Amino acid sequence: MITPTVARMVHFHPQSNSIRSDFTPTALCAAIVCFVHDDNKTLNLSVYDKTGRQHAVLDVPLIQDDETPPADGYYASWMPYQVAVSKGEIPAVLHATPEPK
Repeated sequence: MITPTVARMVHFHPQSNSIRSDFTPTALCAAIVCFVHDDNKTLNLSVYDKTGRQHAVLDVPLIQDDETPPADGYYASWMPYQVAVSKGEIPAVLHATPEPK
């Protein structure tokens, strides 16, 4: 299990029955964690829709490991890369060379 923290990226899965035109029900959206509730299982997110517009989505359940996603509700999940690194399946990638001190 990965502990959620502010500023981490997650995938946002819109409701399968969403009528909002800014979210395509079958498409993932990029989201940034803005707040982690005390249970570490519920997040407030800044979600970016298919046109790049930002939306605040509150109290989003974070589905991890073998948990079952809600059948008709929205939820967040970790990206496959994040899961693979947390399980030790692949090494973390340093995207920039640290500057010498």
